[in-house]
Amino acid sequence: MTSEVIRLGDVATYINGYAFKPGDWSDVGLPIIRIQDLTGTSYQLNYYDGEYPKNIEINDGDVLISWSASLGVYIWSKGKALLNQHIFKVIFDKASIDKKYFVFAVKYKLKEMQNKTHGATMKHIVKKDFENHDLSRRLGILRLTHLIGKNHR
Repeated sequence: MTSEVIRLGDVATYINGYAFKPGDWSDVGLPIIRIQDLTGTSYQLNYYDGEYPKNIEINDGDVLISWSASLGVYIWSKGKALLNQHIFKVIFDKASIDKKYFVFAVKYKLKEMQNKTHGATMKHIVKKDFENHDLSRRLGILRLTHLIGKNHR
């Protein structure tokens, strides 16, 4: 029998984006996804046209978590792009968990974590603290059961 509670760090690996500098930006190449591109507070994409580490590439369906300045969880849906710093790409490689439930649960957890942020000017979550937060698997099962029942009516 699996535990009804699991640490976020035991669910997935969280890859931080790359610290692109303004000198890296270009008018062509792949979009660089910054927090403001996730929140919708900026409509000016920056691009990068060069070599990059494969682990910062994001594609449709990837789960992203902004952990600095503005806390949020998002499912990416705007095509191939590159991940900027202060955003985690979630790699579900440690435990079996429904991606939609994970997003739902992390949104709730981020509200809880908001009170435990660090930094004087740019509030952020420390990765170790983030990974130590627990998720309830039971809530996931109940939520999925509800959604499945709702879709079959």
